[in-house]
Amino acid sequence: MRLEKKISESNYNGVNSKPILCYDIDRNFIGRFSNARRAGESLNIDYKLISGCATKNRNFVSGKYTFFFEDSSQIDIELTSRIQKTTKIGIPFFMIDKFGNKKIYNNIMDVNRDFGINFKNVWMCLDKQRKTAGGYAYVYESEFDGNFEKFFKKETKGFKIKAKSPKEELDFGSLATAAKYFKMKPSTLRKYIEKNKPKNEFYFSMI
Repeated sequence: MRLEKKISESNYNGVNSKPILCYDIDRNFIGRFSNARRAGESLNIDYKLISGCATKNRNFVSGKYTFFFEDSSQIDIELTSRIQKTTKIGIPFFMIDKFGNKKIYNNIMDVNRDFGINFKNVWMCLDKQRKTAGGYAYVYESEFDGNFEKFFKKETKGFKIKAKSPKEELDFGSLATAAKYFKMKPSTLRKYIEKNKPKNEFYFSMI
């Protein structure tokens, strides 16, 4: 037990033990954390991704948060640079309307300029965190399979949810009922369904 405790404590004494500052993509200061692990626990983010931001190996996590060591110099300049790299430089993507009409962009900020749509919401669509923004769908050109209808399908009250694990299968009459059972918000469960991610060994699908 003593050895395990020392190993656990040592995990906070390396590079990740340095105080961490968090900002979002809109330049809002989110908070100060004693280290990357604490930041990860508070924001439900893998601390390794946070460390990647702090050591300048990545710009943002989840498309919205970025992190700096507290003793970093010129944070404001670096924050501006990261935002520009994330929102202004990228691979080609389609902006698609509900009729399947497409327009290609290389720059998220151009969508904001042309239509006034929040660039963060466009980014979240490209990152598969939401389906549409401003009435349009957004998907990388290399990932588009030609099926634009899936982005605009609205859920009806009649659909059901199936939760399947290696040990059991559960059926629920609605998204809200399934979300309540698994103690999460309906919007969170929707993300598990869209990304085919497991929760406590359960995979979810609409039936």
